[in-house]
Amino acid sequence: MTASTEIAKKVESLIIKCAEVRTTLLQKEKRLRESKSECAKLQKSLTAEKELHELIANPAKRDLLHVAKLVAKAKELAKELDLFLSGLEETK
Repeated sequence: MTASTEIAKKVESLIIKCAEVRTTLLQKEKRLRESKSECAKLQKSLTAEKELHELIANPAKRDLLHVAKLVAKAKELAKELDLFLSGLEETK
């Protein structure tokens, strides 16, 4: 086999290998684009879920704080009522 024949075979082999690698690269790029698209959809969905959670959680949290304040006020009024009633009993 002559040197030029060997070079021609190596060039042909490299051209085939290059085509295979390019095809693989194009397939991987396509999968990457699809993955990025799916990721963007999931991020959008997650953002919407977080917003919904905030809408649900914040009023609930606010309601719990309000209930806690009402309970504290009820305890305060109960103490005042006890003091008032004990004062009435002493005046009898």
